[in-house]
Amino acid sequence: MNNKADLSNEKGFYIWFDKNNKKEYYTTTLTLYNSKIATSKNSKYSYIYYTDSFLPKVSPKRNRAEYIKNALKPKPLDLYNPYEERYGMLLINFLNARLDDWRHAYKDFIYAYGLGIIEKYSSKKMRLSYTDINSFIANAKGIFESAQVKLYGLQLELKECVDYIYNLNGNEEDKEYEPYTKFQAYSLKHNLINKHTQNTEVLLNSLSIFKNDFVSAKLSELTQGINGINMQNGIKYSSRYLDNICFIVLSELVNNNITIKTCKHCGRYFIPVNRQAEVYCDLTPRSGNGKKCRELGARTAYAKNVKEVEGLLIYRRTYQKRLMELSRNPNTSEKDKKKFNTWKKAAQEKIKEFKKEKITEEQLKIWMEENKDL
Repeated sequence: MNNKADLSNEKGFYIWFDKNNKKEYYTTTLTLYNSKIATSKNSKYSYIYYTDSFLPKVSPKRNRAEYIKNALKPKPLDLYNPYEERYGMLLINFLNARLDDWRHAYKDFIYAYGLGIIEKYSSKKMRLSYTDINSFIANAKGIFESAQVKLYGLQLELKECVDYIYNLNGNEEDKEYEPYTKFQAYSLKHNLINKHTQNTEVLLNSLSIFKNDFVSAKLSELTQGINGINMQNGIKYSSRYLDNICFIVLSELVNNNITIKTCKHCGRYFIPVNRQAEVYCDLTPRSGNGKKCRELGARTAYAKNVKEVEGLLIYRRTYQKRLMELSRNPNTSEKDKKKFNTWKKAAQEKIKEFKKEKITEEQLKIWMEENKDL
């Protein structure tokens, strides 16, 4: 074991986890091209989001060329102020990344994690300064295109592994076993631990990273491997290899019983946020109108099943019957109208819950039957 982690490498990548709050944190030498840093109201840490605009308007009094040059300079590693995202999102974002074109890959993945994490798969080198936007684009495109074939291979390998573990995309092999067991078996069969941990360093004291009083070790040297590590002790992982980082994230998810699914609307991988029964992701379709798959998928399913879901049929029949009774009765009172509107509002709230998958089809049916005369 080493007595000091190697922080001289300006192209490194560090990641660690908070399983209780379902967060992961990372730090990298990020270049803010089409990327913005923002802070959540509920967290002291920042997050990265993609933007089509590179820079805000620059005052005529400022030196625009120098301003752009400084903005393109990769931000240094800062383990005290990491970027925050939901548990497992680095892996999910890579599984969903479009690798057919460098701009797609940048928008789906590289913008948030930097060029350094893919550089090891490329014959091109990441620069630590750029004179203008075109010089950055040329460097980024060159690195990606040189690494493209290897990235495709890694993505395919990870998809096959995830599909097997979670029974996705038609893979039902060994379906009777738990994801943890399947992950262990798959890792042994394909030698994943040895293959994807050789270039990972484990930092065993997160609060003194820039001092000399912590211990670091290669993950592959730990006798018990990943499974023996207590993730709640502030352990950080460092690697310049994307496959090592992805394996760490997948191990974290599997060891903590986190489910991965594929969205019924767009087909992309996602981790359920509210309930394990979720079938739609909270991502925005790439060809959509800004609405998330959860909303679009629920609407589609509702429209498709309106003649098939018994609870919805009961609602429509009850609605038409009660409305007809009100309209045909010359003695209808304001109290009768108020009662109808109260029922209608309550029923529509239940339908909203069904569309958002907060209640099941059977629960909707039971409610509609029991509340016909509300």
